[in-house]
Amino acid sequence: ERGLTYLIPGAAPSHAFEIFRDLVTHGAQGLCLTRKPPKTVMEEYGLERTPVLWLSRVANQKTCVRPSPPENVAMAIEHFLEVGKESVVLLDGLEYLIAHNDFSTILALLHDLNELVSISESILLIPIDPRTLGEREFALASRETRIISPPGPSPKIDVQVARAPAVLSRRNP
Repeated sequence: ERGLTYLIPGAAPSHAFEIFRDLVTHGAQGLCLTRKPPKTVMEEYGLERTPVLWLSRVANQKTCVRPSPPENVAMAIEHFLEVGKESVVLLDGLEYLIAHNDFSTILALLHDLNELVSISESILLIPIDPRTLGEREFALASRETRIISPPGPSPKIDVQVARAPAVLSRRNP
């Protein structure tokens, strides 16, 4: 759904990258900010025509965004959303941003990005390893987003529970 920010929990960001790639290959204009070198991301996920910015304090190429102050990230995303159409942004590196700032500053960034995404009717995807945040921090971040559960097998339904309504309806004419 457009205009929303999605948190994608998981140990690795691969599910978020797959969602992002799917949206971009079906017509969305994409921007990826990541901790991985842009060339690696482009090759690994087939994003040769999608801008990829590297979150880095050290690298100094034009495709780099410094993590601090977080306004650097906000400005890069805001500029893209202003010129993009049916935009989707993947922000892979929330843990890195927190490491170079503090959680409350990054939560404020998340608030701002959430509003920008809503106004521009865009989509923001944020992969996160829940183990890297405390329970309180994860809850605060979750309040600003919708959660996309990781892929996996469907939960098993207890056969006895599934049959219970049918058994009850036979007993009550």
